[in-house]
Amino acid sequence: MKLVWIFFCYLLIWGCSDSQEKEESETKENTKGAPQTEKPVNPEDLIEVVGNTYKEYYDAAKTKIKFEGEQDENKERHGKWVYYSEAGNEMNTSHYKHGVLHGFMQVRRPNGAFYYHGDFIDGERSGLWKFYDEQGKFSYEKNYDAK
Repeated sequence: MKLVWIFFCYLLIWGCSDSQEKEESETKENTKGAPQTEKPVNPEDLIEVVGNTYKEYYDAAKTKIKFEGEQDENKERHGKWVYYSEAGNEMNTSHYKHGVLHGFMQVRRPNGAFYYHGDFIDGERSGLWKFYDEQGKFSYEKNYDAK
């Protein structure tokens, strides 16, 4: 009788472990093969505000920052704001005054090369702006104060 009981327990354990191994195997195959559908992320879950610092992320795990910068008391952009690529490269740096572009702006191309840079005063381009080609070599400049 003990032998039958031991044999029965062995079959039960073996049967359960086989299905678990099969599930693990299928899970591994799914991660290697076709992309799995991810749960939709609520856009509000990608935003984090601590004090006056605003951060927006690409991913729900909050490991890849998309935007970050300071806000004023009305929750408008105020101060330096930075936009990052998904790879973590700084793509755009802008300065704001109570929600309006004001100060230096620098923009890079996806390859990391400079695209253009210049200053804003109360939301309008001001002074000398420099523009660069695809490789980041100076292309031309434009003076926005000259009318």
